[in-house]
Amino acid sequence: MFTGTVTVDWQQMRNEYEHRKKVVGVVEDSLYEVALTLRHFERLVGKCNSKQITQNSIDKFILERGNEVVRPTLNKDIRNLKAFINWCRENRYVNGEIKIELLKEDERPVKSLTIIQIRKLLSASKPYQTMRMRVLLALCKGRSKIAAGGGAE
Repeated sequence: MFTGTVTVDWQQMRNEYEHRKKVVGVVEDSLYEVALTLRHFERLVGKCNSKQITQNSIDKFILERGNEVVRPTLNKDIRNLKAFINWCRENRYVNGEIKIELLKEDERPVKSLTIIQIRKLLSASKPYQTMRMRVLLALCKGRSKIAAGGGAE
């Protein structure tokens, strides 16, 4: 039984991966995001064959893409790339030595709603009982976390 990696060109890997995503029912918006990440990888690193996808090529992508976008966007690209690399591993296109980790993001300060904003939100949701219930739950959850010493989500 063959257990090594197989050399496959970039376009074939992309096509097979995108086809697999469609087969398992990934929604169109997610397919677009994956394709966008892979196009950025092509632009910054090149159309690598499976043997050329290494830790260095992944690191190069992360460093160069990090100069173009904010961290949350970069982390989205990293998640998409990580899923692609894991799929490549399963298909024996790349080896298991590549490590891909998300970057730490700065904590954003929690902004509380004013009483006036809360009243407007409740008033706007009044005709929609399901939405009103969700708003009430969100408001209560936020307050209980603050009362318990945590931050609102």
